[in-house]
Amino acid sequence: MDRNVILVLIFIVLAILFSITVKFVKKHYSTKIVRLLEERKFDEFDQLIETFIIKILFMPFNIDYMKLNSAILRDNKKMILQAFEKFEKHRLNHKQKSLIYMMAFNYYVSVEDQKHAKKYLNLVIDLKDEQMVKEATRIYDIYIEKGDRYLEEILEETKNLPVEHRGVNEFLISIMYENKKDHKKAKEYRELSETHIAMLDELLKAKK
Repeated sequence: MDRNVILVLIFIVLAILFSITVKFVKKHYSTKIVRLLEERKFDEFDQLIETFIIKILFMPFNIDYMKLNSAILRDNKKMILQAFEKFEKHRLNHKQKSLIYMMAFNYYVSVEDQKHAKKYLNLVIDLKDEQMVKEATRIYDIYIEKGDRYLEEILEETKNLPVEHRGVNEFLISIMYENKKDHKKAKEYRELSETHIAMLDELLKAKK
């Protein structure tokens, strides 16, 4: 066999072995990082995430995303703010923007931070993803502005859903009735939501 052909074959084999090794090592460290976060071993996580091997194996976006999740698990508002702001320095693709902007929006809505919720709502709108914009504008009105402008729309939409898929909409409806100070209707839809979410959960378990 030609010597050059042999060298090419050797190179291909080595490249495959290297690829397999990197994949195995990356999986090992991914599992370790997830475990440290699940067990809330944040000191160990902080040490590991800054190591040279992690910076070789993972892209900067993925490292910062893991740091963001760590900050959220710690419920450290300063760290969370810094983590979200760091993504502004990244050149994000559309998928990454969708992930980070919606994550930030939902977080700031959950802590009732109107300023930052509005900031990320506008960024979501700029993405021009119809479904995402629809979801975010509804949530902003219901939770931040304490409004009910989408009540009739969501009531009508819910009628066309299978019963087991109505839970999330019914929960939003209950919040809107609370915003209207109609506590009786709010209670009615909250109970419907709980029933239908439990129904969906049972159906999903049965499929496993």
